[in-house]
Order: sequence, then structure tokens, then C-alpha cells
Amino acid sequence: MNVHRLLSKLRLRRTTPGSKESAPLSFKEMECLLNNAALSLFERYRPQLLDRNPLYLVPAVWGAEGSDELDPLQEEIQRTVTPLIHDLLKRLSPDRTRRDETDGIDYLLKGLFLYKMAYTVQYYLNCRNRAEIAPGAGQSLLERMEPAGRA
Repeated sequence: MNVHRLLSKLRLRRTTPGSKESAPLSFKEMECLLNNAALSLFERYRPQLLDRNPLYLVPAVWGAEGSDELDPLQEEIQRTVTPLIHDLLKRLSPDRTRRDETDGIDYLLKGLFLYKMAYTVQYYLNCRNRAEIAPGAGQSLLERMEPAGRA
């Protein structure tokens, strides 16, 4: 199945209070949830994330493989990411029953989240290296950050 067809079938749902019915969740709203989670994790763990290689985030988002174990920070990131991804997948339209489609969307969401986290860390480091960030002012800079384009 090609990616365009798969994404065109994606209809996320959001539940409204007091209703068993769910309304469509737009891609913009989904992006906002992912952005907020990435920014929140970065703000909470900024010193630790800045001291690590960007590849450190991979097992935190995808999980440990084999005998590898996650350290406490990676576990905390995974405790935030996993429920968010599962929530977005549960909000898919009820007619989505094919396992390969769900696995494909899971793969895309985790990849997108990983890139958002890595981008945020690198953006902050680049700004700091160019002396655009005064000590203690990084949070407001990140809050004003706008995406450079649309996919």
C-alpha cells in the first residue's frame, strides 16, 4: 500500500465530553499534540538531553532491543511517548482494522516524534552556539519557534 493512500484514509477521532461518539481530529491537531509533548519533554529534561548524542533518543521512542535496557531518562520519555502514540492510534476511525495499516501509522508517528525531539534539541544547541540564547531565556525562544514549512 502506498503512503499517500494510507495517509488519505487516516481519520483521527477526538472524543467530546459526555459523548460516546467521536469527532474527527485534524492533522493540525495531531501535529499540535506531538509538538506539545516534544517541547514539554525537552523543557523538562533539557540539561540531560543537551549532554547526549541525538541517537540517545531512538531507544527512548522505539523501545529497547534485545538485552539493551533503557536508562531512567529514556524510560520516562517512553512513558510519555507510548501512551500518546497509542491514544492517537485508538482515535483512528473504527473501520481501520488492518494490522499493517495500524503498524504503518505507528511507525510514522514514532518517527515523526523522534524527529521533532531531535530537531528541538539541535535547534536549541545551534541557537546557543550562535549566542542567541541568554542563560534562562531558552524557554521563551522555543515557545516562539515556528515551523519552517509544511509537509
